[in-house]
Amino acid sequence: NVKTGISEVKLSINNLPSGLTATVNPDKITVKVGKRVSKTFPVQTTITESQVAQGVSISSVNLGDSKVTVFTDEDYMERIDHVEAVLPESDVISGNYTGVATLRAVDSNGTAIPSVISPYETTVKITTKTSGSSSTSTSSTSTSSSNH
Repeated sequence: NVKTGISEVKLSINNLPSGLTATVNPDKITVKVGKRVSKTFPVQTTITESQVAQGVSISSVNLGDSKVTVFTDEDYMERIDHVEAVLPESDVISGNYTGVATLRAVDSNGTAIPSVISPYETTVKITTKTSGSSSTSTSSTSTSSSNH
């Protein structure tokens, strides 16, 4: 049994099929064990400029879950600023969009904090408007490089 704090744990291999051998390298690891706590956080959507097609602006964003529960240890919990819904990097919003976003707890700098989030993903519905043309069936999957 491991107590709260930092401990060294010996690794072992168990239940190998007969005739099979294995070794573990390294044979020990250092683990940090903290008191598990939970807290409810509101969810914010993170959409990068490179994920929005040129000429498209976002009118509204609706999330399937507006609040989620985060589980982590006391030290990490103090560092969490908010939970963000992150769209897959490959998705480009070129019109109205519905998809699934992964949730992650982050600090005030946007750095992910180790945690378990329930639920771990949510649906995102984005309503857009295009500037200039009012084309209704655009299915452009352009992978243009962003000019940052």
